[in-house]
Amino acid sequence: VYFHQRGTGNSGAVPLSTQTVENHIDDVDRVVDYLLDHFGRDKIHMMGHSWGGMLGTLYLIRWKEKIDRFVAVAPPFDSRKNARESYLMTLAWAEQADKVQAVHNLRTEISLPVDSFGEQMVLSNWASQAFGGVSKGLSMSHVLEGMGLDRIGEGWQSNAFAIARTMDEELQGINVAGAIEALTNPILFMAAIHDANVPPGPVKEVFENYKGPKDFVFFQDSHHLPFVTETDTFVASVLGFLKKERSTLTNK
Repeated sequence: VYFHQRGTGNSGAVPLSTQTVENHIDDVDRVVDYLLDHFGRDKIHMMGHSWGGMLGTLYLIRWKEKIDRFVAVAPPFDSRKNARESYLMTLAWAEQADKVQAVHNLRTEISLPVDSFGEQMVLSNWASQAFGGVSKGLSMSHVLEGMGLDRIGEGWQSNAFAIARTMDEELQGINVAGAIEALTNPILFMAAIHDANVPPGPVKEVFENYKGPKDFVFFQDSHHLPFVTETDTFVASVLGFLKKERSTLTNK
């Protein structure tokens, strides 16, 4: 099941005032309850990527009894730490690659901590271009086909931007790195070496502190979309994790 969050994809338009983290958690819960009922299950597996990884973690903290195993793909568990590491990683790339405009923008338009929406947009722009770019190997026609869409609707970019701006202040205050340590659900943590949007360091740190059953996959040739650039490894890793006996997952 691929979940289109409120106001995007095949989900209907909603007022921007409803774009809150709490409502997104409730949306996930409605989908989970539907699936549990539809398939006659007590629990399901869940996977979330990037913001979806953060949302999935927030859901898991609240409704851990409904989720069997969770796959967290490049999740920004701590928004402020993630922004700082993203900035440092992107700036290091820009300086090493002699990207003059990137260095100028990063140094003159952003100051740590990265806490304004404008600064985040500058950072996201350059982080998404670092190390070959986030869209390496990405076919939008293939993505749309998988989502059951013929084309992207008009105004999708302005809609996505409006949602991001509306939720920005709330999202930037999220830090689930501590709360996740109280969970016992098996979790697969996934990070990529070239991901300047969600750098691998903070993801690995949360993995190391997690006391429950766990596994970690570190993609060696990917940016923020390892399921695009290393598809076979990604699929095999997820399926392997879901099939593993709980006792074979590390808790160290």
